[in-house]
Amino acid sequence: TYWPHIVHKYSILVDRWPVDLLPFGDPGSVSGSLVLLELLWIRWKRRATGFRHASASELAAFDAAGLFAAPVRKRRADYDVVRGRRRDPATRSKKLRMKVVKTPAVVPDGADDTDSGSD
Repeated sequence: TYWPHIVHKYSILVDRWPVDLLPFGDPGSVSGSLVLLELLWIRWKRRATGFRHASASELAAFDAAGLFAAPVRKRRADYDVVRGRRRDPATRSKKLRMKVVKTPAVVPDGADDTDSGSD
C-alpha cells in the first residue's frame, strides 16, 4: 500500500532507508530489537533518512514498472459452489422449504361471501 497510497498520491519517497538494518515497513512490527529502532530514530533525527519529493521521471518509471497498479484479488475458495437458497428443493431442510399458499388463487363463482356466523 506504500506505492499506490503514498508515493502515487503524494509524490513522496522515503530516501536512504537502511535496508541492511531493517526491511522497509512499520518499524514497530518489523523489529523486536530496541537497538535497531534507536539506530533508525537517530538516522531520522540526523536527516540521514527522510522524505523527499519524487520527480516526474521517477513517477513515470514507477508507473511503467507497475508499482501503482491495484493488486489483483484472489478468487474465493468456494467460487463455483452454489450457496444459499438455490439448493435442490427436494433435499434441503424443512426450515428452508418454500411456503405453501393455502388459499386458492381464484375464488369459485358459487362461494358464499356472506358471514354465516352472525345472526
